[in-house]
Amino acid sequence: MRRKKLLLVLVGVLVASLAIVGVSCGGSKAKFEVSNLVISPAEVGFEQTVTVTADVENVGDKEGTTTLEFKIDDTVEHSEEVTLAEGESEMVTFTTTRDAEGTYTVEINGLTATFTVQEGALPTLNLGDRWVYTITTDGHRHTWTEEVTGEEMLAGRDCYVDDVSIDPPFAGIVSSARGWFEKETLMTLGLQMSGEFMGFPYVVSEDTSYEGPPLFPLEVGKQVESTVTSTVTMTIMGETETETETSSSTLEVEKIEDITVTAGTFRCFKIVRYDEYGTAVWTTWYSDKVKNSRGVKSIDNETGETMELQSYSVR
Repeated sequence: MRRKKLLLVLVGVLVASLAIVGVSCGGSKAKFEVSNLVISPAEVGFEQTVTVTADVENVGDKEGTTTLEFKIDDTVEHSEEVTLAEGESEMVTFTTTRDAEGTYTVEINGLTATFTVQEGALPTLNLGDRWVYTITTDGHRHTWTEEVTGEEMLAGRDCYVDDVSIDPPFAGIVSSARGWFEKETLMTLGLQMSGEFMGFPYVVSEDTSYEGPPLFPLEVGKQVESTVTSTVTMTIMGETETETETSSSTLEVEKIEDITVTAGTFRCFKIVRYDEYGTAVWTTWYSDKVKNSRGVKSIDNETGETMELQSYSVR
């Protein structure tokens, strides 16, 4: 009798155990798949931001949580816990920078992609990138605030659109401006200014074309000769005047040096522009980190006008 009771107890325990295992193994569960690993931009300068994104989807039939790990050259750079319902998906994003040249491999769940860091690489600008400069000329100081506000085609070329405000108005008359910069070169293709002169509103537009190789990527010792044709149109008091001018110049990347301004200390390429007679007319210190072709500092060698970076926000 005791053996029979013991046997029944053992059978009951076994059946209960099997039932629990059956629920665990045969029930619903979450399952995650990762796809669409994207790095943008794929080539950057020193300390320029790289954005890494990937899509994660719960292809199982139950809500669940997973931890995603992004590795750069086999080292975990970023991890993120994601909770998704059945059939739900989400984009995971993180940003990174590097201050050494090379090609870096990003990996997540077996997916890989690469990005390259090259000092002096052509920067990629983004909506909302913003810079504040101080212009000092003839003893007067002006605050120049510039922001990337759009992207448009101009003369058949992809351009960034920058809006500028100047306080107080430059030369007493220029209070705002809009520029179009070619994405492939960062050269100015168009400029429009507005303000008041003797109580009358005016609009000045400038269209520019270039002949010559691009300056980017920057390398010490690099020289670029170019011919620039600018057409300026001014409208004031109902009258319009147009003038076209062509000039030649040489841009030379002289060296790399550290420059300190209000916004901080930056590793910069020193770039000098020479006119057709070989006279240095403009000097700019460009930083990969700041990304603006105006640099962190610039000097008009002829007038002494200076432009220095006060603050900036880029991504």
